[in-house]
Amino acid sequence: PPSNLSPQYPLDVPLAAGGVRLLGYDLPTTEFRPGDAAHLGLYFWLAADPAVSAQSNGQPAVDVTVDWVDSRGRVVESRRVTLEGREQECIVRRGVDFAVYPRTPAGEYRFLLSAGGESLEVGRMRVTTTEPLLPVGTIQHPMEATLGGSIRFLGYDLVSAEPIAPGSTLTLDLYWQAERKVEGSYTVFVHLVGEAYNPATGGPLWGQDDSLPVENGYPTTQWLIGVPVRDRHRLVVDPQAPPGRYQIEIGMYQLPSVERLIVQLADGAQDTRILLGQVEVGAAGNE
Repeated sequence: PPSNLSPQYPLDVPLAAGGVRLLGYDLPTTEFRPGDAAHLGLYFWLAADPAVSAQSNGQPAVDVTVDWVDSRGRVVESRRVTLEGREQECIVRRGVDFAVYPRTPAGEYRFLLSAGGESLEVGRMRVTTTEPLLPVGTIQHPMEATLGGSIRFLGYDLVSAEPIAPGSTLTLDLYWQAERKVEGSYTVFVHLVGEAYNPATGGPLWGQDDSLPVENGYPTTQWLIGVPVRDRHRLVVDPQAPPGRYQIEIGMYQLPSVERLIVQLADGAQDTRILLGQVEVGAAGNE
C-alpha cells in the first residue's frame, strides 16, 4: 500500500513465513561517543491477519530481536520488537536505542536482526573516544559468589596501610564476570560498616560508594559473557569515624526498587551482601 514511510536504507526481506517483511532501516549516524545513543529505525510490512478483529486491538504476531554485536560476534545488548497482527496490511516503523557509556569498548559494531530462525545484518557503527577498561591480572583476594544467578564475583584488590585515618580514601577493585547476559542494569554498593552508631547515616555505616560498575562507565547490561570486569571504587572514610575495626560489604541492587540481588555464597548459604576483609581505622590525624 502507499506510504510516506521511506527508509534510509531500503530492503525487502521476508520474515516469519512471509507474514512480515523488513522494508529497510534508518541509521543516520554511524559514529558514536560517550553519552550518545545509537538509534536504529526499522520498517516492516505486516500482512493482514484475518484472526484479528477491530475489537481485539491486535494480537502478538512475531517477535523480532535486534542484537548489538562487537567485531568478534559477541552480543553486547539486545532489544526485542513485538509486531502485532493487524486487520489490514500496513507499514510500521519501530525504533530501538543502544546507549554508549564512558567505558563501552571502542571499536566496530554491527546490528543483527533475527526472527523466525532467520538472521540478517542491518547496519554497522563505530564507538570512539571511550576510556579503555581496566586490565585484569592476578586477583589479590580471590573469592567465589554468584549474584542473581548470572553474575560471578571473583574477588577483590585492596591495598592500604593500616591504621587508616578518618577522612582518607580506600581504593577497592572488585572483579565480576557475567555467566549469561544480564538483563537488568545493577548498581554496585560498597559499604564500610563499624560497630558504633553514625548519626549522619542513622546506623553503623561510615563509608559508602554506590554507583554503576567501573565508575558509572560500564553497565551490567553490556558485560560480555565470560569476560572478567575490573570495577574500581573509591571509599571515603567518614572524618568522624571512631577508631576500631570496620567491615567492608558489597553487593548489587536495581533502581528504583533498591532491591538487592540474592547472593549465593561459596558455602551454599544465601545473603544479600558479600563480606570482604576488615580494615583498621585509627585516630584522627594518624596515617
